[in-house]
Amino acid sequence: MSKFLHMLKRPALWLLFVVCCVNFLAMFVVAYEVGGDASRGKVVDGHFYALSRYVHGTPTYLEVSEQTYHFARWHICSAFLTAVLATVIWQSLTPKAS
Repeated sequence: MSKFLHMLKRPALWLLFVVCCVNFLAMFVVAYEVGGDASRGKVVDGHFYALSRYVHGTPTYLEVSEQTYHFARWHICSAFLTAVLATVIWQSLTPKAS
């Protein structure tokens, strides 16, 4: 039984690693679809803005809905957390040098 559980462990870790990587890459897709980066966005008088780009050093913002703004911000947080998790999983899956 122990050998069977050990065999399941590595495939499950690889699957979790792939899911973490996909979530991290999805962060860029979400930013593209939103039209900007909500992590560096702003809220002004109940209007929500995502940082679209910099033009000659000046930030340009794009107005988005409140739901889109909050979704994009939470997704960026989850993407960075899963990137850290993916790093930990990768270190446990790769063989150690002796």
